[in-house]
Amino acid sequence: MGKYAASCWAARRSPASLALFHFEKPDGFSFTPGESINLLLPEDFPGVGDDRQRALSLVIAPHEDRLTIATACARAPTSSRSRPVIATSL
Repeated sequence: MGKYAASCWAARRSPASLALFHFEKPDGFSFTPGESINLLLPEDFPGVGDDRQRALSLVIAPHEDRLTIATACARAPTSSRSRPVIATSL
């Protein structure tokens, strides 16, 4: 287990009404397929109250050079100018 900081460098909506978020993969970050991560959203993240932590599954293979998560999305992800830095922990 560890804590890492990662920047979101891309967000897009998939045809299946999922929002896909791509993050830089921090040095030393490793995981086993099927594991989830806890994301800690920044305090100023839009629409977030006191509970800033979210548990999400990684949707990429461990050998990939990025981290990707997917979540159900009622509307399109935020614009590229508001790419938050998100701390992740396994």
